[in-house]
Amino acid sequence: MLRTILLAQIVGTVLGSGSAAAQQPQTLQANTPIQRSLAPKDTAHDYTVPTSGNQALTVTVDQQGIDVVVTVLGPDGQQLLTVDGASDDNGTGGSEVARITALAPGDYHVRVSPFERSDAKPAQYKITLSEVRPLTVEERANAESEGQIRAIEQRWEAAVDKLEVPTLSEILRADGFAMGTTVSATLTREQVIARWESAIKDTAKFGLTQSHTISEHAIRVAGATAVSTGRFLITQKGKEQWENRFSGQFVHVWSKDATGWKLVGDYTFPFGRMPREKINAPTLSPTVLSSYAGTYRFETGSGAVSFAVENGALTSQFVNSLGPPSQKMPLTALSETTFDGLSGDEVTFVRGPNGDVRELIIVGEGPASRAIRVK
Repeated sequence: MLRTILLAQIVGTVLGSGSAAAQQPQTLQANTPIQRSLAPKDTAHDYTVPTSGNQALTVTVDQQGIDVVVTVLGPDGQQLLTVDGASDDNGTGGSEVARITALAPGDYHVRVSPFERSDAKPAQYKITLSEVRPLTVEERANAESEGQIRAIEQRWEAAVDKLEVPTLSEILRADGFAMGTTVSATLTREQVIARWESAIKDTAKFGLTQSHTISEHAIRVAGATAVSTGRFLITQKGKEQWENRFSGQFVHVWSKDATGWKLVGDYTFPFGRMPREKINAPTLSPTVLSSYAGTYRFETGSGAVSFAVENGALTSQFVNSLGPPSQKMPLTALSETTFDGLSGDEVTFVRGPNGDVRELIIVGEGPASRAIRVK
């Protein structure tokens, strides 16, 4: 199911909630399912998995009508991973599977949170500690490398915000490079460093400050090679009180030599909408809502999405010739032309010069999608 970087906000809010922390967590036992109800506005449910260390754990959460996010924290309270990938039944079915490499002994913490979406309803889920086994020698070595890379990436991300060129240069290997979505975005190490140095001058000139957050961070190691990926949300502020934000995904390619892990390739892919502040939904007239009703076919593929006005609200439904239509989803107006709730994405209707609605743009976790009105 499509996701937005709003996920980072949800996880951050839940992990920082005092009421969630105050709840007594339940202990997961191997192959002993726990069935629970969860409502969209409920506090997250907490579980613990005691381990002796050097173990591979798998936690499976079967969604039974509610879309959930599964977050895992280590014994030290550090977030290890976030899982939200099941797409059955428009994201409310299927299983979220968290695979945990428990190197250190202690209690690992699993948190199940409701994903924030306008069509969410109270439902149940089942959580099971479905696998507990010793780590293989290879798994342990790779896990130790993942920890080393995670620490280096923390240094890297902090240096990016502060433009600490010596630290960045130390981490980026001598033959390292950067890549983007176009050929012109491919840079040598020397070009990357030159851009950092240029950015330092701009920072001083315009009084810029930068901070960013990382979500859905994952690292995978295979011997002396590793790949890490995650989503970022960067906030830049200027001395004139302006603020600019942009989001995207990064992919880092790592290689290990005699000196340790070095960053070889840094790929950045900007995309997605910005998290919006909570606003009161505007009230739109039946005439405005009716002007959006109809069927819109995507430019790529054979799919389409239909909109209708029901009980004073706009609803959406995906249509595909390969299977039955999706469930109808109510939309929440963010403005006169933009709505939220389309599988967690935003849809903006575009009017032509004469005022007729001709197309729409859907913005979510990836590149924007365009659909043309066909009826």
